[in-house]
Amino acid sequence: MAVLALTLGVASLPWYAERPATPPRVVSAVVGAGPLRAGAAEAAFALPPGVPIGGFARRMYGSEGLRDAVGARAIVLATPGCKVVVASADVLLVPEAIEAAVRGQVSDLDIDGLFVTATHTHAGPGGYWESSAGERIATGPYDPRIRDAIATVIAVAIRRANEALAPARAAVARGTAIDLVRSRSGGERDGRLTVLRVEREGGAPVAELVVFAAHPTILGGANRRISGDWPGRLVADGRRGTRVLVQGAIGDQSPAGPESVSPERFG
Repeated sequence: MAVLALTLGVASLPWYAERPATPPRVVSAVVGAGPLRAGAAEAAFALPPGVPIGGFARRMYGSEGLRDAVGARAIVLATPGCKVVVASADVLLVPEAIEAAVRGQVSDLDIDGLFVTATHTHAGPGGYWESSAGERIATGPYDPRIRDAIATVIAVAIRRANEALAPARAAVARGTAIDLVRSRSGGERDGRLTVLRVEREGGAPVAELVVFAAHPTILGGANRRISGDWPGRLVADGRRGTRVLVQGAIGDQSPAGPESVSPERFG
C-alpha cells in the first residue's frame, strides 16, 4: 500500500511546466450551409477472455466476463460543405494512438471535424494504452490487439452512422441536475446537463447527445466484470434513438447518493 501511495503521489506531481496564458486562436474553420442531415449508430466490442479492466490501480487486472454490453456509439451531423462526428466509447480514456487509428480508418468519409471521446467508465476494457505509468495505475498490461480492436469498433460505429445520413432536424436543451452529483474536492457541485436531440423531419428519433460530468466509479476497484458503469445504463435507453454520452470536463464531480447506489439506478 505504501508503494502504491508513493507511486500515485509521484504520478500526480506537475511534471509539465506551466505555460503562460495566451489568447485563444482559431486553428481551422469549416463553414456549411443548407439542409441538415444526421445519422447515428453503435457497435459492440469483441473482447478476448480475461481482458484487463481499466480504471483503477489493481493488483489483478484480468476480468471475469461481462456485466453489461460495452462498445462505441457515434453521431454524424452534416450540411453541404461541413460534416462533423462525435464518437464515444465505453473506456476510461482515448490515447492518441487510438484516435489516430480511428482517423485513419475513416479518412475516406470526408469528415471535417472528428471528436473521439470516452464515457470514462472505470469498469471498461483496458489493455489499450501503451504507457508505463498508465498501464500500472489505470488500464493494465498493454496489448496492441486490444488497442486495434477498440479503434476498429469506434470506426465501425462512425461508418454505420455515416451510412445512415438522412434529412433531420435538431434541438438543444440545457439544465442542471445538482442533486445527482457531489464534489470530491469539497467545492461547489456542478450538475450542468446538456442534451442535443436529433430526429427525422417526420419526428422519428435519431439520436441524443448527452453531456454530463460524474465519474463512473460506482462499481469500485473490487469489480471484476466489464461494464459501462452508469453511462452504460444511460446509453442503453434508446427510446430517442442512439444515445451518445460525452463525459463533462468537471473533473472533481462524482455520483451523489448512498454507497449502495447502483449504476442502473444512477443511470
